Amino acid sequence: MSGCFERMYIFSSDYFSLFPWFFLFLSGYFLYRIVFEKGIASPLKDWKTGSAFFDFLGRHSLVFYLLHQPLLYLILQLC
Repeated sequence: MSGCFERMYIFSSDYFSLFPWFFLFLSGYFLYRIVFEKGIASPLKDWKTGSAFFDFLGRHSLVFYLLHQPLLYLILQLC
């Protein structure tokens, strides 16, 4: 067979099919709604990490994520 019905073989280190993981996403979504509507997780709202360093990293994680890859490429190019 050829065309649209041909079986796709994807070889990539960062490819993960969505179907097996979609169940985990939905279970986390509904568990969150159940836990917070019943007030079970109210003590978690006041929980602190106790570390200003980790608080800073958590608040600025997108910046670190976006900068680490070009920085790694630059380091590898210099070596």
